[in-house]
Amino acid sequence: MTEQTEQVTNEPVATRSGRVRRPPYILIGSVVLLVLCGLISLVAFNVFKGTRSSPLTFDQYPGSQLVRENKSGFSDQKLFSTTASAQDVLNFYADKFPKATDDTNGCKKIYIDAKPSEEPGHWYGRCVLDNSLLDISQRITITINYQALDGSADLRTYYGVERQWGSQ
Repeated sequence: MTEQTEQVTNEPVATRSGRVRRPPYILIGSVVLLVLCGLISLVAFNVFKGTRSSPLTFDQYPGSQLVRENKSGFSDQKLFSTTASAQDVLNFYADKFPKATDDTNGCKKIYIDAKPSEEPGHWYGRCVLDNSLLDISQRITITINYQALDGSADLRTYYGVERQWGSQ
């Protein structure tokens, strides 16, 4: 009696119907690779979300005083007062914020009247930095005005800082 040994190979085998049958490790490897990609994506998204779960920082204009403050879950608003001109405050924040590349970010002067005037009270400044992506907010808006507050005759420069962050 002669012994015949059958060799097992990992090469594709043709079935009776003529289709090539692939070894199962290719399918298993593909599933493992897909699951691994999914886990890496999930971890990356959570790290990204964590970087936007705190408010953007800002420098308070030198010599200004806090007038009012409101806080809620993922936002806060602060109002400051200073004797400096609105233009000085706008220049201070324009140096701190990135230069405007679009209508969303940067600092700009907005005129209130149809005919632009540089007189106090006829324009206001706005600085915006928006790092929001997907449904995760991280934004700061600084609005600079020259006005009297609460009916007072004392004209001063006021600037409000509004920050939003995290999932809204």
